[in-house]
Amino acid sequence: MFYIFAFSSAGFLILAVYKLSHFRNVPLLRNLLVGPIFEFWMFALSGIAAWTIWKAHPSARGWAIIASVTFIFIFIRPFLIPMPPVLEHNLIALVVGLIGISAFTWPDPKS
Repeated sequence: MFYIFAFSSAGFLILAVYKLSHFRNVPLLRNLLVGPIFEFWMFALSGIAAWTIWKAHPSARGWAIIASVTFIFIFIRPFLIPMPPVLEHNLIALVVGLIGISAFTWPDPKS
């Protein structure tokens, strides 16, 4: 999951920088849920999750679960906010979110 979070973090950073040109044309709420603010938020969450997994911090499980839940939100977002459908990307986000949640909520065999 480290690689998934690391590559998605880089992808979200690229999307955020790209969407900055449209930042002033869109209302604040839409920027928070769809625009560059959301992309920066996802960049930060995915990056923190990847970093804590890579360094094997005790908080890695919590950060990975939070990042996975936000990936599921990416799938649910078009149902809440009118936006153009991108079904393939939303399904990928759903799969990543579900795999992440199942991987990090699974009981640890050592305990």
